[in-house]
Amino acid sequence: APGATLYLVNFSTEVELGQAVDWLISQRVDVISSSVGWPGTAFGDGTGTVDEMVKKAERAGILWVQAAGNFAQTHWSGFFNDPDGNGFNNFAPTDEGNTISLRQSGSNQERIFRVEIFLTWDDWASMTEDYDLFLFRGDSVVAQSTAFQNGKFPPVEHIVYTTAAQGAYWISIQRFRATKRAKLDLVVTIDYGLEHKVSRESLVVPADSPLVLTVGAVEPGTLEVRPYSSQGPTKVGLAKPDLVAPDQVTTVTYGPKGFSGTSASVQYVAAAAALVKQARPTMTPAELRTFLTQNALGP
Repeated sequence: APGATLYLVNFSTEVELGQAVDWLISQRVDVISSSVGWPGTAFGDGTGTVDEMVKKAERAGILWVQAAGNFAQTHWSGFFNDPDGNGFNNFAPTDEGNTISLRQSGSNQERIFRVEIFLTWDDWASMTEDYDLFLFRGDSVVAQSTAFQNGKFPPVEHIVYTTAAQGAYWISIQRFRATKRAKLDLVVTIDYGLEHKVSRESLVVPADSPLVLTVGAVEPGTLEVRPYSSQGPTKVGLAKPDLVAPDQVTTVTYGPKGFSGTSASVQYVAAAAALVKQARPTMTPAELRTFLTQNALGP
């Protein structure tokens, strides 16, 4: 987009993100390109702190273009299921553990493994249903998250675990104090071969917002969606992603193989939005979203 000005903002927390959005609004930018997702911060139904920031940007005339996330193969969701009544969720009829494998092989040559797991469930209004999250190796608990949901703490459990020990680990969900059969949502941020996975509803906040232009990843030159590209719909049934674009494309920075993920794909759609906005400067964010989705190449 000839003559366009690029802005780069850096942040680590939700509070800093809010400050960054305020600054971008003050600079009168037209398009935000976001490759950052926020698992464990909301239910994925278009609500929550980050999605409110999207609304603020929209009201200021900014189109927010958002990476869908790369969690299609590292996500599981389902209603709490405890057929034997022992308090632990069954991911399969006779399996209470969702296994991951930490191994040095192929592209993964790490000697220290970092495992990050988020568990959320649909109790954001009352925050009184209480579930706990555990990571086992064999019969031993190696990490756990047991926040006390008593109306003051959100329905979120979060584990960060580092280890040099290769092998199989399994994730377990326990009902600590809950009266409803909640819908659970589990995300492992790195692909360690999650045994029981559900690609549906694997979008990461704020890709669930109806106001963002959510972008998935496809193989260059094809319309084949990458297996890791997060899928919709949102928790309230909104069809997402809105568009797809290629990743692993040759760039000056990353070379002939580029880099993979929806973080690469989102840049193409943000750039297309900038081109359209330059040609039609009076377009609103809603009009830009409609123009881009209606004029994209179909299957």
